[in-house]
Amino acid sequence: MITDFDIFKRDIDISQFAVPLTRDSRDIQEVYRVESAELQLLWDIMLDIFKEEYIYTAADYGLEAWEQILGINPPDLTDTEGRRSEILSVLIGQRPFTMPKVQEMLNFKFGNHVVEHSVVSDRYEYWLDVVEGFETQLNNIIDYVEPLIPKNLIIKTKSTTNLNGEIYIGAISDVYESFHVGAALDKFDFKVGSDINIGMSFDVLETIKV
Repeated sequence: MITDFDIFKRDIDISQFAVPLTRDSRDIQEVYRVESAELQLLWDIMLDIFKEEYIYTAADYGLEAWEQILGINPPDLTDTEGRRSEILSVLIGQRPFTMPKVQEMLNFKFGNHVVEHSVVSDRYEYWLDVVEGFETQLNNIIDYVEPLIPKNLIIKTKSTTNLNGEIYIGAISDVYESFHVGAALDKFDFKVGSDINIGMSFDVLETIKV
């Protein structure tokens, strides 16, 4: 795909094609100068039209035409890259949405292998496995996939972290009223290659809810 249109740029000067008989004539030279300027303008306009034919290089009416076709209302008309990404995202996501197609859309939207999805059919669960460091994107990811998947599936999230070496996960806390330990994820998996100690130590005066 052509994305660099600089290779098509030309400095047009038709005087180089002048025949020996007339090329030294000042009148003919002026004609060549004027005609060269007009041809240069036409060439540049043609390149701009050519660029608007491709989503990856469109920046004006080409994007507007695609948005009208796909029913997209861009929040910021000055964000050219954002408009291109939204158009490509809609085109990639044309129904029907198969599992490979949704994975392709997730890769395009959030990056390769950032989110892996799967279905546990007997429990009607749709799982999103988010790599470490992208947990803050969970709400955006859920909002993105929710319109794509069947409505009878329950969206669940998890994050899998691979660890090597010893690790201690815990906390020490004085509790005077109520203490709740929770997480934004439905499941958090650790894959470890050695000993792991998970626990907490509390000085409890009233109620702890875990």
